[in-house]
Amino acid sequence: MVGPSTLSTAMGCPRRFRTLIEHLHQHQGPPSLDRKGGNDDHQREGMLLESILQFIAVGQDLPGERNISAIEDRYDLVLETLANLKRPGTPFSREHADALLVKPSNARALVGHSVADLVSKMEESMTQFLYYIEDNGLENCRWECEVDVEGVIATPFGEVDAGGRIDLLCHKEDTLLVIEIKKRVRHEESDQIQAQFYAQLLGFDDCQISVINAGNCENPEPAQPVQFPFGALDGNLTVPNSKNCNHCHDGSCTERFSGH
Repeated sequence: MVGPSTLSTAMGCPRRFRTLIEHLHQHQGPPSLDRKGGNDDHQREGMLLESILQFIAVGQDLPGERNISAIEDRYDLVLETLANLKRPGTPFSREHADALLVKPSNARALVGHSVADLVSKMEESMTQFLYYIEDNGLENCRWECEVDVEGVIATPFGEVDAGGRIDLLCHKEDTLLVIEIKKRVRHEESDQIQAQFYAQLLGFDDCQISVINAGNCENPEPAQPVQFPFGALDGNLTVPNSKNCNHCHDGSCTERFSGH
C-alpha cells in the first residue's frame, strides 16, 4: 500500500512515478528512500502545527469538566499554552501534550524539546485557521482528525492499493471537506493533488478539498479526480530536478539531477 503523499510527490517526474508503481506491483510497499533535506527541528514544527490545528477543530470531545465545546475557547487555551512555552528554558512537556490532545507519535517527538522559537509561527497560523473557519461557516460543523482511508487508485501504469490518514475532515452539511495541513509557507501543487487523492479514496459524491499551509489557508474547492500529466507511453520521460532526483530510487536513470 502507498500513501497519497508518496503518489502526489512522485508525479513530478513520469519515470519516477512509473518505477514507483512497478515497485508497488512487485512488493508490499513503496521503496525505502534516503530522504534528504529537513531535520528534526523542521519535523517538530510540522508536528506542532498539525497538533494545534487538529485540537482547535476537534478538541471538544474531552471528558467531563474538560469539555471545551467552542472553537474560540480552544483557540484561547492554545494561546495560553503557547505563552507558557514561550518562556526561555521551558520544554514541551507531557502535560502540554495532554492538554492539546497531541497524538502519541507527535508527543514522543515534541516532549523534552524547546519550541520557543516556533511560538510566533504557531500563533500566526492558528489565527489564520480561526479566520478560515469563521469565513467558511465551519464553527458548528462536526470535525474529525486522523481519518483512515484506503482504496484503489488507477494510474497510467496500473492500479495500486493506496491509503493514509486525512489530517482534518469536516462534515459540512451534505459535503465532506478534506483538509491537508503542511508546515511550509509556499503552496505546492503536490499538496493539492494529495488532498484530491484523499477525496477519491473517501468515495463520497460531494466532496471539497482545502490545503492549509503555515499562515495561509486555501479556500475550499470541489474535489476533482486527479488528472495525470502523463500517459501510459510516457514512462521513460524524466523531469530532473533536486526534488525529484534526491528522493528517487531509480539509480539507472541517466538524466539524474546533479548540483546544489
